[in-house]
Amino acid sequence: MGKVPNLLSLTRLFFAPFVPLLAFVFGPLHSGTLFFALALSDALDGFLARLLRAETFLGRLLDPIADKVLMFSGLLSVTYIEPVLEPSLLYLLLARDVALLLGSSLLIRRGFVPAPSLLGKATTLFVSLTVALAYLKAVLFFPFADLLLRLFYLTSLLLVLSSWFDYYLKGAGKLIMER
Repeated sequence: MGKVPNLLSLTRLFFAPFVPLLAFVFGPLHSGTLFFALALSDALDGFLARLLRAETFLGRLLDPIADKVLMFSGLLSVTYIEPVLEPSLLYLLLARDVALLLGSSLLIRRGFVPAPSLLGKATTLFVSLTVALAYLKAVLFFPFADLLLRLFYLTSLLLVLSSWFDYYLKGAGKLIMER
């Protein structure tokens, strides 16, 4: 049972690239359904890892990678294939994650393994909810869809910027303390 969370992360990592492919070939209903299922697997794998006390080093690596691949796959789909969102969130998230990757590689070489922050997790949650709402808007009409989507979009932008700054301060703090 302890391997289930890692299998869920691997499944998410494997199937996430099919989100934009399904959007391109079949449209937002199929793509959105896959995105929802994979997003739920993200919540489930973390819950199961804690419940089963099955948190592993591999899981700590796989989960954020699978999250990022899913976020970018979903954002790519609802930004360019089914254009519901403006590209700013996609570009900002990409810039943040490239910066985090470069900063993390520097910190890892110095013996410090960065951990996800609560702000980073909130960012992942809100970006996921923003993508999910964009899919809902592409498939269904519902009252206040534009207003709700705009609110989540702006909140996601703010969280991406805030988490980037938070990770920067933590990383810079570790480098300063090392000297």
